[in-house]
Amino acid sequence: FLLIEASVWEEVLCRVGFMGLPLLAIALLSGERKDLGKYVYGGFEYNRFVPVFLIISSLIFGYAHYDGWGLWKILPTFIFGLAAGWLFHKYGLYASIMLHFFIDFLSAESILGLNTFFLSLATMPVLFFGLIFTSRIVLLAVERLSGKESEEPPEPGL
Repeated sequence: FLLIEASVWEEVLCRVGFMGLPLLAIALLSGERKDLGKYVYGGFEYNRFVPVFLIISSLIFGYAHYDGWGLWKILPTFIFGLAAGWLFHKYGLYASIMLHFFIDFLSAESILGLNTFFLSLATMPVLFFGLIFTSRIVLLAVERLSGKESEEPPEPGL
């Protein structure tokens, strides 16, 4: 229950509260009147404010873990916040909650006192695909920042 609870309320607070709602306010101020629920549920189109609130929500998420974990936890949770925020923006709240739950599940050994060998085996594919995922995001970010969009659209899910 602890793993599920944290995954849901932390994602709702950080992604909806610090990304979706500010983007909703900007959309309302700019006259947008249709399909406003996308800012609450995620899966909205890119605009120039998305990176701003992505970084703000990730900083808040990272710093929120300082009190219980210490200074060393801020950077990893900030980086996780970037990934979860991107998933929220691109696919929706459910995607960021699922990622958060999965990461928390991998740390269940320390919370629940489980056998570390089996969870370590489960971590290996996650690290492999995480490296691929992170590389792909970095390449897309470099392309977008340099103004060179790729000719072909990226494959769904990558």
